[in-house]
Amino acid sequence: MFEFLRNPGWIHPLLFTENSIGNIPSSLFTEIKEGLSRFRSPEPVVSVVIPVLNEEFTILRTLHSLSRNKTKYPAEIIVINNNSTDHTQEVLDKLNVINYFQAIPGWGPARQMGLEKARGKYILSADADSFYPEEWIERMTTALAKDNNTSCVYGDYSYLGTDEYPRWEFLMYEAMRSVIRTLRHIKRPHFNARGI
Repeated sequence: MFEFLRNPGWIHPLLFTENSIGNIPSSLFTEIKEGLSRFRSPEPVVSVVIPVLNEEFTILRTLHSLSRNKTKYPAEIIVINNNSTDHTQEVLDKLNVINYFQAIPGWGPARQMGLEKARGKYILSADADSFYPEEWIERMTTALAKDNNTSCVYGDYSYLGTDEYPRWEFLMYEAMRSVIRTLRHIKRPHFNARGI
């Protein structure tokens, strides 16, 4: 009862509490690496592009969630390292994820490089600090592939509750956001599209 007032259950295995990347168990790296190996198709239909800057922990969590995705579409995951000075590159190398280094600072150049490197017909833009449910790649790609007149799709997002800020407080904010988005959709629906 009242499950909607809590963080989704699938999130909990992705929330590790280690305070150093060196404290992450090697078994977790192995699990993520094995899951990501499914997303190295020689002929991908969909490319997931993720720019990253100094996010050694968050990119690990994001890639952990994506490694659990299930999709019928051949896919690739590409990470663009945008001048990280922490252990981000070490994490990417350890996971054997496809990655490129973009020396020009900023999300624009990083995303642009990702678009240029992507080989899929469909490109999903992901963020390095988000969790993606198991059906995310499947649902987004299916929506894009539905007809030739669809050029952009977007999904909704929610905030995770913490001890300091419980989930129900974010739920109120998200409800207000939905009302504003619904009103805006009447005349300017393009403003509702988000990167996620």
